[in-house]
Amino acid sequence: MSDAYAGCLPETEPIVTDDPVLAMDALAHLLSDWAEATEPDDSDATGAAAVAEIYCSCPGHGHSAEHSDVLARLERGADLSETAGLRVFEIAVCVQLDCLKYCPVSDCRTVASITEVDARCWCCGADFVPWDGCSWLG
Repeated sequence: MSDAYAGCLPETEPIVTDDPVLAMDALAHLLSDWAEATEPDDSDATGAAAVAEIYCSCPGHGHSAEHSDVLARLERGADLSETAGLRVFEIAVCVQLDCLKYCPVSDCRTVASITEVDARCWCCGADFVPWDGCSWLG
């Protein structure tokens, strides 16, 4: 899961998890943080905050039908992408570790799709490796 300006490198370190609820919560918090950092009367910020409310599973947030629908789609392997302003927030579902490539540097931990054309990590410059060559996945 990551967020970035459309067509640009990720703004936050990608998060790797095998828990769809955790992925939705993390995406909700990224959307909420972005909305709070944007002008309060901005329609994109208002929309991002509303979507964050739907995705969040934190105590005090209801589990709406929309939340259940999105969770079911993630559990079936569908990707999720939200655009707020010029930012893209997404969950890319990968059912096998080999559909991603990994930066082997444990302080970096960048993850990219195997379809990413760069062979080197855009954060630290190390060569990406497959999952079985990545010591921090251990």
